[in-house]
Amino acid sequence: CVLNSIVSACGRAAACESVAKDALRRAFAVYDEMERGRGFSCDAYTYASLIAGCVNAGEPERALELYRKSGEKQVKRTAAVFAAAAHACGSDALPGGPDLPRALDVWRDMRAEGVAPDAMLYATLVDVAGRAGERRVAERVTAEMERDGTPPTAAVFAALAGVAAREGDVEGVERILADMTQRGVHPVREVFAALVAAAAR
Repeated sequence: CVLNSIVSACGRAAACESVAKDALRRAFAVYDEMERGRGFSCDAYTYASLIAGCVNAGEPERALELYRKSGEKQVKRTAAVFAAAAHACGSDALPGGPDLPRALDVWRDMRAEGVAPDAMLYATLVDVAGRAGERRVAERVTAEMERDGTPPTAAVFAALAGVAAREGDVEGVERILADMTQRGVHPVREVFAALVAAAAR
């Protein structure tokens, strides 16, 4: 627990540009020590924290390599691991930009391992699809979310609004806003920003 907490703290610190490299170096130092087998082993929490740390530091490829390694080591992965990996797939720092096929591979892995997705994971996948310009995929993921009985959260609506905004679809964003209101979900700032962005386009 202590070592995982250190990895998590360093991963969070990696979001601060001035200390990102040092924070990630320290996180990997702890990870390497755990990997050397001194009575400890890396678990899903370790990998989720370290993958998120790599994304925070602008190193999504390194994050996805860790995700691959967690599968090879047959770690019992959680929704947090899959969400962190999917988030890495949406990074603009990847060669060629957001990688939807890899995000969908993560999604299939999650399903194959019998892990139930949470609302944040759905929102992440919708966002990656939107960044990749695949609005139909984003809408399909949302429909699957509804079928699974998981009500869309403000984050999911914000991701959908972002997808519509990139296409300049003002009416689409307005429909999302109306749907949020009808469902009793408090509209967040990102949805209004998407409405402005859509109108500007």
